[in-house]
Amino acid sequence: MPQAEVVLNGTEFTAGQRFTAAFRLNRSVERLFTAYAVVVLPEKSMLNCLTLGPEIVPVASNVPRLDPMAYPLMDLEVPAGIPGSYEVMAGFFDPSQPITKPEDAFLLARSPFTVR
Repeated sequence: MPQAEVVLNGTEFTAGQRFTAAFRLNRSVERLFTAYAVVVLPEKSMLNCLTLGPEIVPVASNVPRLDPMAYPLMDLEVPAGIPGSYEVMAGFFDPSQPITKPEDAFLLARSPFTVR
């Protein structure tokens, strides 16, 4: 079992279907972190998972440690006219380091999905 995962209620969706995404931490994180969660669009731009807006802000900042838990990220009806390949990502980053790409996270969970 991975330390963390993004759990979706499916891998393929169509307009009108319910889409849910949750972050699940399966093993404790014993270091300081700042957490982000995004949805990656087909053209590779990112939106904030919680607001679906373009401003990417932390879900939690300067957290000293975290025990196993689950956190809902998205719960929505898939809108029409947005086909393509998407991905939900959640990452824990060292707050003292710059973030230039998702892989800068010391813990990164990702789940792809498709909208038809």
